[in-house]
Amino acid sequence: MKNRFCECGNDISNMRKGTKYCSSKCKTRFNKDTCIRCGKNKRVSTRISGNPICGSCNRRDKKEKCHKCGRLKTVNRRDGGNPICGDCNRQSNKEKCSICGKISVVKKRVDGVPICGICNKRQGICEICGRSGYIYRDLISRISRCERCAMVGKEKECYICGRLKIVKSRKNGKPLCENCHKLTKRGFTKNCILDFQSGSKSLHHLAFENEYDFFISEMSVAKLIASDIFKRSSENRRLRYDYFDPKSELLVELNEITHYSLEKYSELYTGANETRFNRYCSNFTKKINLAEYNNIDLIIIDIPEKYSFHQLTDIYRDCVSRRISHRIYQ
Repeated sequence: MKNRFCECGNDISNMRKGTKYCSSKCKTRFNKDTCIRCGKNKRVSTRISGNPICGSCNRRDKKEKCHKCGRLKTVNRRDGGNPICGDCNRQSNKEKCSICGKISVVKKRVDGVPICGICNKRQGICEICGRSGYIYRDLISRISRCERCAMVGKEKECYICGRLKIVKSRKNGKPLCENCHKLTKRGFTKNCILDFQSGSKSLHHLAFENEYDFFISEMSVAKLIASDIFKRSSENRRLRYDYFDPKSELLVELNEITHYSLEKYSELYTGANETRFNRYCSNFTKKINLAEYNNIDLIIIDIPEKYSFHQLTDIYRDCVSRRISHRIYQ
């Protein structure tokens, strides 16, 4: 298959056939020409015999005198060939709702009986799972379903995690579930998201390793002693630092808010209690004292909640290059 490219240079071979641009920005940027009606250089809405027509002139051309109100407006539908505008069409489509009894625009009909939009989607109890909330009325089976049950059978395989879930958004035409959509929006790559969902590491650790892959992770005090970087000591040999750069002899500790807040710590970790939290705080203090005693630089980077991939990378670059800590939870 021949590769297709947008005018900006991006590959659009995987996008729908007939697509000329990779995004709406490129469509606005490149799909411009001088309108033959108004003479302005604007986005092309349509072409007549190859001549460009802008959106404003195109809409103006489609306006006709409404058969009911007599105003010059865009045609919404035709009744026996006579043009009807949107306002008159909505007025003519109003009937008494069979459920609430209000005069409103008919959203759907069941066996010819009108139902308004509010009653079509209203609070109730799902007849499938029993949950309460907004329900949707199935016109064929006449069963009231919640949104989750109504979407059963409409799931698709997520492009990143591969799970069969309801599509939240699409990236280059490929479906994304809600969780992968949120992480992608924060700038995390596919590999980072997969590693995070497998439970191997936290997002802020994955972002650091993506930028500094030469750092040694989980560096224990015992290994530092064996490498003659730390002085020999029988105590605290099991303590571990998050990262260590043997060339510049730099230690790095990444700390999220759970390391400073007992409430957050209890929310995240099962079986968490005050004793374990205090033990962690004590070990953290020991690591700081050990680095000072051995004259090794230790930078501590506190991780703000829900930072994007690019925001975390900027903090890491600044701290590592200047060998300074970033503290916000002291």
